[in-house]
Amino acid sequence: MQGFDASVFLRSLVWLKPELFLALLGFVLLGLSAALPEGKRRYVGLVALIGLAIAAVVVSSYAPGFPLGGPKIAPGTAQGGFPDGAGHPGFLADGFAIVLKLVFLLGAALCVLMAVRFLDVEKAQRGEFYAMVVFAVLGMSILASGNDFVTLYLGLETMALAVYTLVGFLRASRRSTEAALKYFLLGAFASGILLYGMSLVYGATGSYNLEGIAAAIASGTAGPRPLLHVGAVLVLVGMAFKIAAVPFHMWAPDAYEGAPTPVTGFISTAAKAAGFAMLLRIFFRGFWGLAADWTLLLAVLSAASMTFGNVVAVLQDNVKRMLAYSSIGHAGYMLLGLIAVGSSGGDPLTQRYGMTAVVLYLLVYTFANMGAFGTIVLLRRGSVPGDRVEDFRGLAGTYPVAAAAMTVFLLSLAGIPSTAGFIGKWWLFGAAIKADQAWLAVVAVLNSAISLYYYARIVAAMYMTAPEETRPEPAPAGLRAALAISLVFTVWIGIYPQPFIRFAQYALWPIGR
Repeated sequence: MQGFDASVFLRSLVWLKPELFLALLGFVLLGLSAALPEGKRRYVGLVALIGLAIAAVVVSSYAPGFPLGGPKIAPGTAQGGFPDGAGHPGFLADGFAIVLKLVFLLGAALCVLMAVRFLDVEKAQRGEFYAMVVFAVLGMSILASGNDFVTLYLGLETMALAVYTLVGFLRASRRSTEAALKYFLLGAFASGILLYGMSLVYGATGSYNLEGIAAAIASGTAGPRPLLHVGAVLVLVGMAFKIAAVPFHMWAPDAYEGAPTPVTGFISTAAKAAGFAMLLRIFFRGFWGLAADWTLLLAVLSAASMTFGNVVAVLQDNVKRMLAYSSIGHAGYMLLGLIAVGSSGGDPLTQRYGMTAVVLYLLVYTFANMGAFGTIVLLRRGSVPGDRVEDFRGLAGTYPVAAAAMTVFLLSLAGIPSTAGFIGKWWLFGAAIKADQAWLAVVAVLNSAISLYYYARIVAAMYMTAPEETRPEPAPAGLRAALAISLVFTVWIGIYPQPFIRFAQYALWPIGR
């Protein structure tokens, strides 16, 4: 038996610095929650925010000059890469992991900024909330770097268990506990399907490492082809649940409506980004040899998600449910980038375009969606839940800045020019066209037009109806900061997107085959 090599072990720990720091931060927050008196527990959120900022610095330290320098990859040339020894066969520290981890940390930071005020209103200010957010980001970070089924599943379950807890955090709320129970039961079922699919792929290829799976498929040494195909389909089904793609979206409306509003924003952005990170790792790195098969399945999921999500959203009067169905539609948009990667026929430029489009859209969607949910948090007061369309009545008269910000967020989600959402959809729709999937681009454009209707309902309520009798309470500093950050970047990306496109392109360094 080979002896334990301490130097190899310590070198491996270097690539786990962000994850080790997040794990330590989570336990520190739990300790502070127990030690601080009840009236001081809101300060745990401040410690969490500082910790998340430090984690972002640690993640960025892996690449000199990031994010301002960006990868130096000339069009049409081979992809660049980190020096040999960066990471571990099952855990990679590449540009893809860096960019996605920063998106997760961004979503978590905005969630924490919103949660301080929300938990005060709900009289549920407990430090465990912030610890669970950090543990969820820990799982997401493991997902972004995972290069084998064991690591990916470990990250997925770490994230999922923390998110289940967050959804049911308002123990006095029947909606919150019911949403958590439904989410947990359906999530456990989907995880079982995913794990069974992974076991079938392992049985067919003899490897659980993504590169080993890809090598077995490419060399033709994989076991029975039907076994491999069934395993790949089951993995796709499990992942479709995590990103809320039709027809595996059943959990999303109830979970979004019942969860604390900052958590709803968090799972609709950071958790969705983590699901797409896992999808990209598995299908672009492990199942590339099956691209002709899985791109067709993704095309069906994409068209169904876009159409169903946007059409059903038209019927909703609860804004959180409306945004839940909208999120299902946006998952369909994001799948366009994966389809472009798989149906590129090996063309590296189309692959890069599709990959950049997905990562860029995850970034712009985080700002717009978190901003929309932040406005709902602002409207929560007394007996007013803040999540109904009528709660937005006359907001332009009582709180004109918040109404203007919400309008920008909704226009961005609809993909109107001069907003970040337009830039994201331009890249996604362009990726579909470059991959000879113009019919999907047409379906996406039509669904974007449908989405304008239900977003316009909220705008009309804010600007064309009489105001409510009670005004929203003044927003505290944390919530104002979250809304300001979301608004500034939503407008900035829409007007001058180049720095953010370069940021998204950093994910190409390298993830390819």
